[in-house]
Amino acid sequence: ADSPIMSIAAHPGVAHTPLFQKGDYSAVERAVRRGVGVAIKFLLNTGAEGALPTLYAATSPNAVDGGYYGPLGFQEMRGDRVGPADVAPQARDEAAAAHLWKVCEDYTDVSFLNA
Repeated sequence: ADSPIMSIAAHPGVAHTPLFQKGDYSAVERAVRRGVGVAIKFLLNTGAEGALPTLYAATSPNAVDGGYYGPLGFQEMRGDRVGPADVAPQARDEAAAAHLWKVCEDYTDVSFLNA
């Protein structure tokens, strides 16, 4: 379509954010979540570090159309260095993708392939 718009994906690794704390949890579960959140913050990524892959995807001249970016540290869970991330084999399963697309069309009553 000769569009300058690119489709790029990014993941934060494991980052300490308020999302982990939100929800209607019991007092015990809230305490556990707070403790796990502190561990994530110190052992894995801060919220700012988790934002780096998204910033990279949005602003880096090295980001490519169809690219997927994340932290380059341990198991792509942490780090302030960002680069191409591994794509799970399940995400490349074309039969599963076609099935998901069909289910979404069925639920929404909208067909994008024939539009």
